[in-house]
Amino acid sequence: MGLGAFKVLSFGNKFRVLKYSLGSKLVNSVPKGLKHTYDFLGWLQGKGISIEKKDGLITFQYPIKDTKYAFAIDEISSDSDVFNQIMVEEEYQYVTELMSKHNIEVKTVIDAGANVGYTAIYLSHFYKNMQLIALEPNTETFRRLKLNMDLNNLDHVILHQKGLWNKNTFLKPDHSFRDGQAWSFRLEETTNEAEKLFEVTSINSLMEEHQLANIDFLKIDVEGGEKEIFNAEADLSWLQKVKVIAIEIHDEFECREDIEGILKQQFELFYSGELTIGIHTSCLK
Repeated sequence: MGLGAFKVLSFGNKFRVLKYSLGSKLVNSVPKGLKHTYDFLGWLQGKGISIEKKDGLITFQYPIKDTKYAFAIDEISSDSDVFNQIMVEEEYQYVTELMSKHNIEVKTVIDAGANVGYTAIYLSHFYKNMQLIALEPNTETFRRLKLNMDLNNLDHVILHQKGLWNKNTFLKPDHSFRDGQAWSFRLEETTNEAEKLFEVTSINSLMEEHQLANIDFLKIDVEGGEKEIFNAEADLSWLQKVKVIAIEIHDEFECREDIEGILKQQFELFYSGELTIGIHTSCLK
């Protein structure tokens, strides 16, 4: 990594990166998120992309096709991994291609598990006239979500600091899932009132609140919460109003067979990377 990329790190994280650079014996003492950010900044610099430090976050511009967008990442979080997944690998490119192939006009989108907003930015490039409702319960992640929307003047994105569930309630946080980083943050039910710190809502409630007759594209990436959203007692009447759905099904929760069984009643399924994609049969061309 060049000096420019190194400069934007905080003093404490510079010290950690120096340890990381010295050899494998010290690597384990460096947080995973910082290691990946360090490598990511070097990759950006290798592409000639300028990086800056603003309000404690790293900022830079990166193109989607030929249009540049602004991005902010936290240097010690999973933001660089999410960026790589959404922007570099273009995880949702296949979804946009499917919607184009079947002439699906995209005006209404719900992004459940919006993280720091990279999917919202990516979709905004292709669907200029859409309304996107983004849900993210984690407080710090939501702060960066809002900043990324503001940096790009995405006024058509409506933000909710909430998670998605099968009902309106409050849940407790679980930081133990997978690598424990921000992109693995999940929620679960509890009977302890003191632990009910994070608000969640349902698809039906969102549709009523925003007066949505249908949802053109529904993205669900909620770290296992999909098991509850599609459980046997849940009200799934909203499914008939969804044209395209993309879910990251987390197999640790053993719910893939049940969810896909429900979807196959109304959708034709496609697969791309970690995504299970459904197009409502009424939309197939």
